[in-house]
Amino acid sequence: MTMMMSRRDLITRTAALAAATPALGWGRRPAPALHDVLERCAQEMLEDYPQQATALGLDSGARASLRYQLDDRSAEGMAGQQRRCAERLALLRSVERQSLDNEALLTLDATLHAHALAAKGARFDTGHRVLQATMSQTWSPYAITQMTGAFSEDTDHLVNEHPVTTRADIDAYIERLGAFAMALDGETERLQADHARGATPPAFMLELIVRQQDAALKPPAAESELVQSLARRARAAELDANDAARRAARVVERQWRPALRRQRDAAKALIAQAPAEGGVSRLPGGEASYAWFLEVSTCGTSTAGEIHRLGLALTRDLGARIDAGLRAAGLTQGSIAQRLLALTRDPAHRFPSTEAGRAQLIAHANALLARARERIGTLSKLTMKAPVTILRVPPDIEAGAAGAYMVAGSQDGSRPSRYYLNLRDTADWPRWALPTLTYHETLPGHAWQEAYGIEHTPWPLVRSLIRFNASSEGWALYAEQLADEQGWYADDPLGRLGYLQAMQMRAARLVVDTGLHAFGWTHQQAVHYMVESTGRTPASMHGEIDRYCAKPGQACGYMTGLHELLALRDEARKAPGFDVRDFNDFVLRSGNVPFQAMRAFWERARRATAT
Repeated sequence: MTMMMSRRDLITRTAALAAATPALGWGRRPAPALHDVLERCAQEMLEDYPQQATALGLDSGARASLRYQLDDRSAEGMAGQQRRCAERLALLRSVERQSLDNEALLTLDATLHAHALAAKGARFDTGHRVLQATMSQTWSPYAITQMTGAFSEDTDHLVNEHPVTTRADIDAYIERLGAFAMALDGETERLQADHARGATPPAFMLELIVRQQDAALKPPAAESELVQSLARRARAAELDANDAARRAARVVERQWRPALRRQRDAAKALIAQAPAEGGVSRLPGGEASYAWFLEVSTCGTSTAGEIHRLGLALTRDLGARIDAGLRAAGLTQGSIAQRLLALTRDPAHRFPSTEAGRAQLIAHANALLARARERIGTLSKLTMKAPVTILRVPPDIEAGAAGAYMVAGSQDGSRPSRYYLNLRDTADWPRWALPTLTYHETLPGHAWQEAYGIEHTPWPLVRSLIRFNASSEGWALYAEQLADEQGWYADDPLGRLGYLQAMQMRAARLVVDTGLHAFGWTHQQAVHYMVESTGRTPASMHGEIDRYCAKPGQACGYMTGLHELLALRDEARKAPGFDVRDFNDFVLRSGNVPFQAMRAFWERARRATAT
């Protein structure tokens, strides 16, 4: 099958859903008025966030100038983004709904939801980036963290996303390096302004930032990854790599390094005055802002208390299932955490923490991906290429990065999705823990979900620009469960234990995230709960808790999203001829949308079928 599916083919394939799903209304163009509004939204969003244009391969032709720009991270730039978001929200609310078909209503509802969330968040006088909360899921109450901000995000963008195939691409890269320095300074000003308002990042977060930036400042400009990456790609494209490297090194030395030093020094100066704990309830308006973080993360209105109690119940239930699996494997002595830790530390299941060991681990993940690709037909009727490259998290940022994550491929198909593994210590990823992680990040998880929008694009461009955490992470968690339901662990009982342990970690996240930000838990208390609940190493759980402090609420979207999908699947099962593949493909074709919008889409279609 070719990469792009025709509208006729799409309608033909959709017909396969008829037994289990109602008529969905795919294939009809939105009303012209809505079409124009959505086009304006997409264009403005790309202009406000040009890095997104490059990431999606949309920075060519009439948008070619966006390749020379980086996102504006200054207070003034963010104010403009907020203003334009509010204007678009008013415009979206003015669209006449009565004349719209089901698909058009789904698109309108998803776009409205994203803008309404962003507009609500703009009232909190802290560091998060407004619409970025629903575009790239990089929200935080602080201007910079060990995971978010120009230092980590713009470095990754330039090194891994900015194309280098022509002389003009090199010119654009050099221009962006200069903009990178301005982005750092803009964030430094916001960091200091937030401190004056009482919104200082916790000391451990600032210490992490300083360590990361000290490491980046250590090598000479010419040896920095920002320069070397450009030189390597210029050489591969048969361009003048030496000239490109000289030009880049000059900007790094004269602009980028001084700006990074200023940010490092500003962060360092705040450590002595910073609070020890990372809960957002201590911030001005902290309780209200955490409620917003939860709403963004879960696409729902559950309170911190409700989410906390759900987490406690799920942790107990999953603990019983893990205990049974451990006993079946002959591991009966000690607590669940002790037995899982012993399994993790067993040399038979570990890759050496060496460069050769890291290469073996990535090769093993590639083998798991290949096996998943062979089996994907048991879960989906869609035929998609869904290319994925598995990479190590860059060593420069691994100290503050997540344990693993996936970055979607470009919209034009020129760059595959990328699955990153944090290999600062290979002990974090024993062999039996890798299968479920790989299914989550690649197939049938994130990479499979993203592939539909990339390879088929049945919706307007704005739908490719908005992301909903619970929809994305809920699907990836659902993908892990599907692998278990379909017997992918039939010959791998330890791999199934890894799946249950990963599920347990997502349940425990509900407890500790709300504990940290709503109920006054300390960092150490949260680490202890995670270790005792999941059997993960204390070192890896320190990193997890650091993450929850940098991005409050985000970790709550996984399990809440899974529950929403399972509830909808339970309803779909009532239809005659139910096929789980049809339901899965319905979710994929619906796209990354809030569950309220997906459920309304489903209900409208069901009513239309009934009449």
